[in-house]
Amino acid sequence: MPKKVLVVKVLVVDDDEEIIDFLTDMLSVEGYNVSVAFDALQAIQYAHRVRPSLILLDLVMPAGGGFKTLESLKASTITREIPIIILTGKGTEDDRKKALEMGANDFIRKPFDPELLVERIKELTA
Repeated sequence: MPKKVLVVKVLVVDDDEEIIDFLTDMLSVEGYNVSVAFDALQAIQYAHRVRPSLILLDLVMPAGGGFKTLESLKASTITREIPIIILTGKGTEDDRKKALEMGANDFIRKPFDPELLVERIKELTA
């Protein structure tokens, strides 16, 4: 009987097309199924519809910021269990503490180490 392959779906939420292209290429090479949302509203709608395995969330973006998006995702019974990594250039210590207190699983500042990010994704989706 063929072995069932689990597809890990990663939702990248960012308004920076260069970051999106880089993450999509990098994660696709690693075998992840990558989807993209360019703002908070798209992210919330997609997460409810598809239920990705993990979300990479920027803090600064249009149509509601990352904190508001994080709050909405963690408040919903449909999406609250999805691991979320904050991946942002807005990297103050207060932002990190706030994000983790709100339920984010990790907080990684841009520019980031791609190997570290992939390792964290593997850990959170294992």
